Amino acid sequence: MPKVILKNLFKKYGNVLAVEDLNLEINDQEFFAILGPSGCGKSSTLRMIAGLEEITSGDIYFDETRVTDLPPAERDIALAFENYALYTHLNVYQNIAFPLKIRKIPLKEIDRQVRETAKFMQITDIFETNVKSLSGGQQQRVGVARALVRRPAVFLLDEPISHLEAKLKESMRTELMRIHNDLKVTTIYVTHDQAEAMSMADRICIMNLGKIQQVGTPKECYAKPANEFIAGFVGEPPMNILNASILGEDGRLKLEIFGEIINFPDQYMPVLKEVKGWQKGRTVRLGIRPTDIRCFKTKKEDNLIEGEVYFIESRNEGKFVLNVKIGDFYILVKTDGIFEPELNAKIYLKFIEDNIHLFDQDTGINLNRTARG
Repeated sequence: MPKVILKNLFKKYGNVLAVEDLNLEINDQEFFAILGPSGCGKSSTLRMIAGLEEITSGDIYFDETRVTDLPPAERDIALAFENYALYTHLNVYQNIAFPLKIRKIPLKEIDRQVRETAKFMQITDIFETNVKSLSGGQQQRVGVARALVRRPAVFLLDEPISHLEAKLKESMRTELMRIHNDLKVTTIYVTHDQAEAMSMADRICIMNLGKIQQVGTPKECYAKPANEFIAGFVGEPPMNILNASILGEDGRLKLEIFGEIINFPDQYMPVLKEVKGWQKGRTVRLGIRPTDIRCFKTKKEDNLIEGEVYFIESRNEGKFVLNVKIGDFYILVKTDGIFEPELNAKIYLKFIEDNIHLFDQDTGINLNRTARG
């Protein structure tokens, strides 16, 4: 299976720049996700890879072969979209067979490939059923089967399960991963749903406003977000982003937040010293994930921040997400299953210092990302 290489890719729709200077390498047999909000350019990127959108400038390679100007039929790709695009006047067997028929493959070979693919997708029992009579999950399986029947070199998926109900989504995620693991097809998966990308992909490209924000493994994007946008976009519940002031005292880095002073390990100092203009009183953006805040009912130590439980959301396994009011601000806290919250109760919060992120107020860049290696 080929490596997919995008070089200096641009896409404009009139005066609108949808994709700006995209450079990516997607590895052979990799399950690669392109993640981002609506309008970020992810679907335009996929459609350019497929040959369905004309490239404004730049190049696309499958290994060493330049495919920039090749029509879709000559790229050895398969596509599956959100709306399935099934032929409603045909039954399941006929829908799967259609891509092979238009290539004038012999009928005996068509039958062999259709049955083999349908068995793989576990839909042989609905061959004679008109697709209009199928459930959403069955239609999804037929759509994927029709895409896979040709055994493509590159498999492209554009929001394929976004409108399915939660339980069926989970089932289809498992199914798509099984397909990828069995067939080892280079797969590019476009989604706005971080849960899909984080649970399925080997690596993720996160986009916003037509630009790449970060490329990395799900763990890297979660633990070491390159900027404030990624910190807020990846993770559920989302990362808390707050204003804080740097205090340079006693040769150590301290932050003042909500009137409390938080001390930091020495590992943060070298990074901040390299940032132009850092000094006492400088405002930064502080990021802390709800899972990196500990709750106490009494103030047992210094550096605990007092708050009031404003709202309680129950989660699985006896855990809760708390909306905590601190002065005029609200932050989210995810409990560990031991702390039992009470509405309107006073609580004290401890931020896990090693898991705090500092972002430049103007650029959004993560100032201490390199400090963790």
